[in-house]
Amino acid sequence: MATGAKVTTFLDDRRKALALTFGRLLDYEFAVLEEHRRQMDASLRKAIQDMDARWIAARDKVKFNSDQHIDFTEEYFETSELLPRLQWASQLVLTYATFEHSLNQLCLTAKTRMGYPLTVAEFNQQQTKRDNGIVLAKRYLGKVAGIRKPFDTESWGFALKINKLRNVLVHSNGEFYDPPTDKQEEVRLLFKDDPRLRVVLNLDGKPQRFRVTPELVHGAIHAMAQVVKDVCEAEPSTKTPI
Repeated sequence: MATGAKVTTFLDDRRKALALTFGRLLDYEFAVLEEHRRQMDASLRKAIQDMDARWIAARDKVKFNSDQHIDFTEEYFETSELLPRLQWASQLVLTYATFEHSLNQLCLTAKTRMGYPLTVAEFNQQQTKRDNGIVLAKRYLGKVAGIRKPFDTESWGFALKINKLRNVLVHSNGEFYDPPTDKQEEVRLLFKDDPRLRVVLNLDGKPQRFRVTPELVHGAIHAMAQVVKDVCEAEPSTKTPI
């Protein structure tokens, strides 16, 4: 059979075993992210508990508004508010970066194994509607390998929501402008029934900033790892001729 007439799939024969091995390597990255999340959550909770115990022991001995009281208040704010804010927003962004990189690696694998002539960037240049990031990777995998079912799942839908949140975290440090931008308001509405993302209000009762929780990071890691796993294990919905 001529090469031009050959029909193959992303995961046929030996390619399936190789893809699954590659999938395990990607899954390991998400497992490390989750272990890091777990350890940091335990460490931060312990730090806050220790601060609480120190305050209970010292509150009757520390004069209100004294230098010692002010120093302790500042340290408590750093431990209970600033450090968790930095940790969870940073890890959420890193988790998303790992997810996007994983999908791009799968696109490269699909291109190589399917013999597709265009890179992801070249493919995007030919489209009437240009995409980027994970949405572009989804379109590319659908075109090259016929892999579509993993992108019709709850996990993928949650990844798209995290994508929008990530943009707000990166471009405005998670803070609301006054008035809020359309993207900030969109994220607020997307997560309004999800307690894992909190909206901190200012003294006037207006939204001030998004607060990412460890539970939200856990959910993002799980959902994104599931999408990558689904792609690696997927049987194409259509077979793409080489």
